[in-house]
Amino acid sequence: MEIPFTYIIFMMENKDNKLVVKRNDLIRLGYSLTLNEQKLLLACISQVDSRNILDKGQEFEIHIQEIGDLFSNSVEKNLYRDIKKASQTLFDRRIVSKDEDGNKTLLRWVWKIKYIDDTGVVKINFSPDITGFLSQITKNFTKYKLTEVTNFKCQYSIRIYELMSIWQSTGEVEYEVDDLRQMLDLGDKYKSFAEFRRNVLDKSINEINKYSSMDVSYGLRKRGRVVSAIQFNFKVEPKIKQKITIEDFVSANPVLTKGKTEREVRQLMEKSKP
Repeated sequence: MEIPFTYIIFMMENKDNKLVVKRNDLIRLGYSLTLNEQKLLLACISQVDSRNILDKGQEFEIHIQEIGDLFSNSVEKNLYRDIKKASQTLFDRRIVSKDEDGNKTLLRWVWKIKYIDDTGVVKINFSPDITGFLSQITKNFTKYKLTEVTNFKCQYSIRIYELMSIWQSTGEVEYEVDDLRQMLDLGDKYKSFAEFRRNVLDKSINEINKYSSMDVSYGLRKRGRVVSAIQFNFKVEPKIKQKITIEDFVSANPVLTKGKTEREVRQLMEKSKP
């Protein structure tokens, strides 16, 4: 199926304006998702009108031409395969919710997934337990552009970014290490703080500083010799840089870009950067 390049440009411009809106209590729940599962989920959430009712039967359609940039770690020919794999594992993922007495409730993200192999489309329905966290939202929510997290490569970067974004109005927040581990659903992974800092904290903060509009630093609070909490300080300042649009690049390189897909043109744009 050949997609006109003008349509590809239109999709890209819309993608740059897509917003992710979640209730803050959803962000604070405990769950662990792979990077691709998170990006597939965010691509669907960015299609939700958070002000209106989200019906159980409402499908959210993901096309490989629209989501290619989010799956930047996938090889072009394997893109649809990787999207299908992410959706299949997402279907089995759980969210852990605990009440004040410590009683645990398990929730699912999605309840139905449909595949249209001929056109490379995946259709997803959110679980009824989740729709309330994404729709009819009037207060206590976090909002950000999908492009803020597009280039993240560490699976924890999006979660850390969101957990700080809740406190964007103050620019600072402190999380107990145990609470942070529970929200990230780490279980027995990275038991020592040195491992946690190296594999979760530092990787995430480095990516957030590099790829998003957020500039983050953090400090440690200790009880005796044990690190008990992470103190995040951040400010949001859009990175100032000259931006060449995909349309500009194609106009300047007609021979180089002829017959190329949007994803291939974007890869050429990346290679051409100094």
